Amino acid sequence: MKSRWKKVEYKIISGKVVEIKRTYMPLADRKKPRGHRIAGNSDERKIKDNEREQKKRLARTLNANLEKGWMLVTLKYDDETRPLDYAALQISGKKYMRKLREAFKKQYGRNPKFILVNANWNPERDCPAKFHHHIVIESCSWDMLRGLWPIENGVSIEPIDGREDHTALAVYLIDNVHGLPYNGKVWSTSRDNLVKPIYTEPVEIADGIADIQPIPTAVQTAFERLDGEAGTPVSAYIRCVLPEKPVIKGRQIMLPKPRKRGGKGAKHEFTAL
Repeated sequence: MKSRWKKVEYKIISGKVVEIKRTYMPLADRKKPRGHRIAGNSDERKIKDNEREQKKRLARTLNANLEKGWMLVTLKYDDETRPLDYAALQISGKKYMRKLREAFKKQYGRNPKFILVNANWNPERDCPAKFHHHIVIESCSWDMLRGLWPIENGVSIEPIDGREDHTALAVYLIDNVHGLPYNGKVWSTSRDNLVKPIYTEPVEIADGIADIQPIPTAVQTAFERLDGEAGTPVSAYIRCVLPEKPVIKGRQIMLPKPRKRGGKGAKHEFTAL
């Protein structure tokens, strides 16, 4: 009898960061229709899995877009202006971003690139935190950012460092939000002006799930393996950082080849992914 599942490998490219995933996928001709999901009917494992995936999705957005000059902006409230609940916090965040878009467009002639997180949790103490906002935004006027917020000394601005893999920042931002329903939206972004990660088509593989290999030119930064009930691997994951961004030629993704011995300082040659 023909198996319902096949082993596949695919890649996700975000700036210089490449994720390689091996897993099982259902065969196209044997897919079953998904049942309807009941709102709120999610167990603890699904919620935790969703949190991990949210962190990866946010990291991809950060890695694909962050460049020199981007900043982490934190907006804080005083006792008189603090929102009463999370819904009011979200509304307040939207109002600030509306004013910021207008001011940014007036000064720079276009809409800003940003990611907004409405925060309610202290991950270090694992307890509720006073409501605040985190905004990851491209280079712009610090005076403009501070001038749009009504709370004196309520704006802190921190330049984001030049690392290529911003997964740690994504984890920090997601961990600042707690208690949302399953699949609740933890962050929002500017529309139509952020670079999206590239997903390659899944390719069927013959060797084992655990035999996943990093790209020779890359520096590996993470490895994950998930075993099934029988103790055999059902998925494997590697995250690595390339020395240069891949080049897109038509529908091909070109990755840098390893440098030849004695080729220090020379540009990388590229090979198809």
